Amino acid sequence: MAKKRYTVALFVGCMENEFSEEVFLGAAHTAEQLDVNLVVFPVKFIETIKHNLITEKYQYQYNCMFSYAENHSFDAIVIETAVMGKFVTDNTIFEILQKYKDTPIITIAEKISNYPCVAFSSNGIEQEIDHLVECHHAERIGFVSGPSSNLEAVARYNEYKKALLKHNIPFDQNLVAEGDFTEECGEVISRLLDRNAGEIDAVCFANDSMAIAGYKQIAKRGLVIGKDICVTGFDDIPAASALAPA
Repeated sequence: MAKKRYTVALFVGCMENEFSEEVFLGAAHTAEQLDVNLVVFPVKFIETIKHNLITEKYQYQYNCMFSYAENHSFDAIVIETAVMGKFVTDNTIFEILQKYKDTPIITIAEKISNYPCVAFSSNGIEQEIDHLVECHHAERIGFVSGPSSNLEAVARYNEYKKALLKHNIPFDQNLVAEGDFTEECGEVISRLLDRNAGEIDAVCFANDSMAIAGYKQIAKRGLVIGKDICVTGFDDIPAASALAPA
């Protein structure tokens, strides 16, 4: 009797996003090793991004891809929530997962209800703050978070506040800005830098894409990263190593 060949659905965000691409490459490599069929659905965003009116008008159509995995179409479903779910709450994602009834599901990045999850430890933010304080003697440390609706963004923000408390540094809301995990949040970063001009030692970004946007805004002000101001990112995407300084 022939061995059953399993078919797994992988839902990821936009494939032009480096994080989603890495998730896809990892899944494709493992599916090949395990001799499993992998069907990939690039959903982009569950709710559309607001920076571009043209993409906002049409991106919602990608959400119809969720219907392709209904009615036991697959043996298992893997859903990467970090990118596609960045603008929605976990309740919205939970409602989508409920459609698949008893199909085995695992999420990547965010823990949704009782579904099993592969997540990332947010204590890297604490380690960054430790480094900024202990090695660079930073006291005024800004933070650019992800969207407040995103569980992972909230976890990283809480780690930032916890790390400040650990070093007896008062939390200052004026040093915090809410970004969107993309390189398109330059205006948010600009306002953060302007209202703390000359009084900010470092900026801790909740992911590398926003750190890239931060590099551009800092350069516009004639500041030298590593000398006039320190910067940390998070995720270690390939583009981070191409920055100057890396």
